Amino acid sequence: MACFPSSSFFLCSPFQELFSQSCSESKQIPYHIIAYTRDLSARYLGGAWKTIGTEQMHMRAMRGGMSNLLFLVELPSDVAVQGLEPMSALLRIHCSTDLIRHFNESIIFTMLSERLLGPQLFGVFPGGRFEQYIPSRALLCHELSYPAISRRLGVLLARIHTLNVPVSKEPMIFEVAEEWLKKLENFSSKMEHKMQIKMVQTDLSKCPEVITCDVLRNELQITRLCLEKSKSPVLFCHNDLQEGNVLLRNKYHIDQYGNLNADESEEPLVLIDFEYASYNYRGFEFANHICEYILDYANDKPPYYWIRQERAPSDKQLHILFNAYLDEYEKQTKCSNESGNERNSIPSTYVDRGAKINELITEARRFTAVSHLFWCIWSFLSAKDSPIEFDYLSYGLDRIALYYESKHKLLEYFSG
Repeated sequence: MACFPSSSFFLCSPFQELFSQSCSESKQIPYHIIAYTRDLSARYLGGAWKTIGTEQMHMRAMRGGMSNLLFLVELPSDVAVQGLEPMSALLRIHCSTDLIRHFNESIIFTMLSERLLGPQLFGVFPGGRFEQYIPSRALLCHELSYPAISRRLGVLLARIHTLNVPVSKEPMIFEVAEEWLKKLENFSSKMEHKMQIKMVQTDLSKCPEVITCDVLRNELQITRLCLEKSKSPVLFCHNDLQEGNVLLRNKYHIDQYGNLNADESEEPLVLIDFEYASYNYRGFEFANHICEYILDYANDKPPYYWIRQERAPSDKQLHILFNAYLDEYEKQTKCSNESGNERNSIPSTYVDRGAKINELITEARRFTAVSHLFWCIWSFLSAKDSPIEFDYLSYGLDRIALYYESKHKLLEYFSG
């Protein structure tokens, strides 16, 4: 793994290993890790953070995503800020050492922060960043399907999809998946996983007996051919809109009936973790999100996830999501056109809103297999080197089983 010469420990694996020692919320953080964090805070947050000692530093591990380590750092209550520095911040440590991806993410994160579509950015360093801590909680898996939440997420997706972001405009999915496959082969040129499932109910006769890199590459090629026929527009996408990446501000709550106590004065939801954000097929974004209705990561026992297939969204549920999406998309596009900026707009031929929504539902369902394949490859790679406590191998096998279960929908692109 490469390092920045001027930042001796930042991108080396020892840096990530250092923080991974305290990735569990239940573990007490060792003194030497707090000391490193105090030095980072002084350098990148400045102000009052330079005046406190290690013993004064408040730090605790937070429940994070599946590819980052998160820590909340806070100034003592008796220490006053000196300027614009924050009283608290979220320290995010990347578990990947992909410099290009983290560079792009920093650009994206900064832009979204300025547009009030994400948390503020306080400081970036090789291997991680400091960002705004928003008093909030992540959504729960079952809350994604609540109509009030679906409407809000439809609006936020539309706002993201109408952004013009200064990164490559090519869809990222195949480049990234191929890169992951090459890394897998470097770990083990003869990777073989016997096909077995842990949390999925499906017909294994649809699956190969053994999953290898050659099998995955062949399926990726089939996927590429299908997507070339899909005509799904390439837009700027979040690419990982799961419940853990959607925060509900503490001042708002969801009642037992799924109602959200919010008005239009402030957006109650905040999207986070743009690690995989890029230009991509719109269908992938939609499919990836609706897959998350059944993927529950709240299990605190091995394999640390559930797959609840009975929660798969109905067309009626998706109608709510896509109706809100189209309303906001048309609003954003109109504002952009009036200001002289060209963006992807909804074609004028789509007069019938119901027909357009049905088209988006079909697109999302056909791309479902693509999401399962993409995250299967990621999971097999993560099983090799991720410090996060999660059964990535079982998860990858369950996702590839779901890929074969839904592949027939993807192949509809060949039949027109």
